[in-house]
Amino acid sequence: MKIHQAYRTLSFAVAKGGERDVHTALKTRPRVLWLAFSHGWHENVVLSEFRFGTEYRADFLLLSAHSGAWHATFIELKPPNARLYLKDGTESVPLRRALRQVKDWANWTQKNDGSFRQDLRRALEETAKKDRDIETNPSNYSGNRLLDPRTVVFDHYVIVIGRRQELTARDQERRSTESIHTHGLEIATYDRLLDLARKDDVTLRNARMALRGACRS
Repeated sequence: MKIHQAYRTLSFAVAKGGERDVHTALKTRPRVLWLAFSHGWHENVVLSEFRFGTEYRADFLLLSAHSGAWHATFIELKPPNARLYLKDGTESVPLRRALRQVKDWANWTQKNDGSFRQDLRRALEETAKKDRDIETNPSNYSGNRLLDPRTVVFDHYVIVIGRRQELTARDQERRSTESIHTHGLEIATYDRLLDLARKDDVTLRNARMALRGACRS
């Protein structure tokens, strides 16, 4: 079975082991991120290097929506070759730094709701200037709704780090416990993105083949 571009691009970046390599790959293939982490079923927009407040920057912000609310998912990338936990069960330095970072983000968004909404609308408007699909997307002109405090905006936080095969059963339990006790947090390995990229490549390939068949008939 031929492996198509998203999986090939991402797997090469993951193999190199650098978070900047992965960021570049995901920037060109953002669909993988909303397949993995979207909480809404329409108006999915992936923003790279989202800046908010005076000092914070997320590797990606995924904005998704449904009829009742918006969802803002902050994504922090750490190296694919980083461990999550040490042999004694404590967090590795990369994971510890990421946890501190996303907790700072969550604290800021909860204390600065108005500024946060302004930053979201600004990011949508700036991205729409570069992407015609976003410019004509309802998520652009509905950006004004983000400023209305009656519009619900749920915040979520994702750390992507390491590989699945490095996790022991005890590590899996530690990861789940951290997510339970930290507001809106999810810790994922790069294998989730790779699995989804592979499956999506096949889905898109089959859809293209079906379309070609329909055009010939």
